[in-house]
Amino acid sequence: MGDPKVLRVNGLEAWFVLPEVPNVLPPPKWKTAIVSAIGIYPVISMMPILLKPIINGLPAWLATLVSIAIMMPLMTWIIMPQITRLFKPWLYPPEAKHFTHKSSSSKLN
Repeated sequence: MGDPKVLRVNGLEAWFVLPEVPNVLPPPKWKTAIVSAIGIYPVISMMPILLKPIINGLPAWLATLVSIAIMMPLMTWIIMPQITRLFKPWLYPPEAKHFTHKSSSSKLN
């Protein structure tokens, strides 16, 4: 057994962290792209229809800002956690490699 490894996630990888699957490497990027598309597609498709009464008549930049302000929290805290759990067996197969977290007080190499 080698030294523990520190894994930092950035961007969309954070959408794929499940508390019930600790110490496992993030899924491959191609899998995260597919699952992200499955979550994003219905939101992007329905958002203009649902927001039309609110954003109709707003300048394009402001309408986009309103859409993003609603879409991103929806994706981050509602849609993607559910989609990630739904696809957990595919994203995190039993043979997935595990890693060990170093505590913040540990010396980093």
